[in-house]
Amino acid sequence: MYWHWWIFTITANGLRQCGTIFLRFFLIINVSTALTATTDSLSLANGLAALLKPLKVLKVPVNQITMMIAIALRFVPTLFNEVNVIMNAQRARGVRFNQGGLVHRLRSLVPIMVPLLVGSFKRADELATAMEARGYDPDASRSQYRIMQWKRIDTWLVIVMVAITCSLIWLRK
Repeated sequence: MYWHWWIFTITANGLRQCGTIFLRFFLIINVSTALTATTDSLSLANGLAALLKPLKVLKVPVNQITMMIAIALRFVPTLFNEVNVIMNAQRARGVRFNQGGLVHRLRSLVPIMVPLLVGSFKRADELATAMEARGYDPDASRSQYRIMQWKRIDTWLVIVMVAITCSLIWLRK
């Protein structure tokens, strides 16, 4: 035990767990950022569909899952842009986002979240209408413009990822 006050205690095991959790979050954020920055959403969806293909035997709707993920990845930058536009509009109206206590800052986020949710629902409705107008059938088999081929580099990357995963599991003990 390094420090103790009331119900708060800092121990070596607690610091080790804190470091492990921090490292996991750091790796998740960095790897996901690198993945989404270097790979377009269609390729990610196609890769995910290929990985989830064995689950079709269990009647898992793989096509719908990958379509939802592709749409979500496609709209993340759009949502960030919309947040910036809304925040700039609120700043022009005199809203201060960086002043006051925690409660005041949380209350100042309400004028951002309401228009963002309304815009997101409107965009989702427009997308659903467009997909319906184009005859999207979630149960239809998908065709691909580019068919992916397994290459030697893919095998090496799988071996490296398995080695990293095994080493992380070994370090966890």
